[in-house]
Amino acid sequence: MPEDRSTASKPDLFVFFDFSLTLVDQNSNLMPGAKELVEQLHKEGAVLGVLTAARTSTVKMSLEIQKLAPYFSIYLGSDIGYSHDDRILLAAGRVREMGGSPARVFCLDDRPMRAASAKAAGFNFIGIATGETSFEAFREFDRVNPVFRDLTDAKAIIRDIRSKAGAPQKREKSRC
Repeated sequence: MPEDRSTASKPDLFVFFDFSLTLVDQNSNLMPGAKELVEQLHKEGAVLGVLTAARTSTVKMSLEIQKLAPYFSIYLGSDIGYSHDDRILLAAGRVREMGGSPARVFCLDDRPMRAASAKAAGFNFIGIATGETSFEAFREFDRVNPVFRDLTDAKAIIRDIRSKAGAPQKREKSRC
């Protein structure tokens, strides 16, 4: 069970997962490697969120069944934002509200065309070729962002996130 971070300092790293065909398969079973990646990112202090065309209540229920809901703190589903672009803008707002920087936000998604909206918000994009687009086609479509075949190589995905995120940002001490 993840520890409570309600008294922790401002979050420094945010990772948003697409839900369908990135985090779970068409039957709502976790994708291979998903649990390990989520647990490791949380352990490293990342704030985890879901950006999805699915309804928020459906996503929460599925993650509760998979025992991953406690790791996620931001849910942006179709009932909250009509389009993916809307949900990206809402995510950017949440990151700002929490004192985060868009440069330290990562979106993991199975659809290469979503890279543009992530980039427009100042976010990083990591392709996960578990959906309808093959790994080769994903790489051909998106030559800028990293693409992984699936979530099974959590170490490589985290290494990529670390290399792009750099060192954690320094926080100014409160003068109160």
